[in-house]
Amino acid sequence: MRLFASFCIYLGFCVGLYLLLILVYFIREWELLMWAIGVPIELIKSKSLLWRLSIVSMNWFALNLVYYGISMNVAKFGGDLFVNYAASSSAELLAILFSQTWLTTSLAMIGKFFVSIAFFVVYMLTAELFPTVLRASSLGLLQTSDGFQ
Repeated sequence: MRLFASFCIYLGFCVGLYLLLILVYFIREWELLMWAIGVPIELIKSKSLLWRLSIVSMNWFALNLVYYGISMNVAKFGGDLFVNYAASSSAELLAILFSQTWLTTSLAMIGKFFVSIAFFVVYMLTAELFPTVLRASSLGLLQTSDGFQ
C-alpha cells in the first residue's frame, strides 16, 4: 500500500509538471504565471478571504524573516560555530535555549524559540481561516510567499 501511495504522489507531481509546462507555454510573463498557479480564483473573488490572505501573508513573511535571519546567521554570533549550531537546533526542536552563556546567542535563541511557537500558531490559524476547499492552496501560497525575503 505504501508503494502505491508513493507512486500516486510522484505521479501527481509529474502531472503537475506537465500542467506547469502548458501554463508556461501560454503565460510567458513570470509575474502572471505566479498568479495563475498560486492564487485560486475563489480567493480573488472574496474580499474577506483576500484580506485574510494579505494579513496572514504578512505574518508568514515576518516570521520567516526573523526565523531565517537567526538561523542563517548563527555563525556570526561569536564563539564556536558548532556550539552555536547545536544551540540553534536545540531551540527549534526542543525549545531549550539556555545552553549558551553569551548574551547575543542566548537572545537570538530566545527569539528563535518564540518564532517557532509563532510559526505553529500562525500555521494552525491559517488553516482555520480559509474554507476547506481553499485550505491547501492558501497554505501553499503562504509558504511560497515566505521565501520572497
